[in-house]
Amino acid sequence: LVLLAVESAPLPVHRIAAERAASSLAVVLMQARQEEELAARGRGDFLTDLAEGRIAAEDAPAQARVLGFRPGSA
Repeated sequence: LVLLAVESAPLPVHRIAAERAASSLAVVLMQARQEEELAARGRGDFLTDLAEGRIAAEDAPAQARVLGFRPGSA
């Protein structure tokens, strides 16, 4: 996040606002990363369960679609 002075030097309140915005952005980015890691873990667990026979063949396509896989497409 960058604070640019356009017409005059930034006031202290502008810097405070930029710092808070940067903190908020950091939290949002961290949350998005954690969500993707959790989704990847779920996909990995699904593939492990599928390979080890813990998922019934008739249930696999529906579970795969929920996890973002596209069963039947090449």
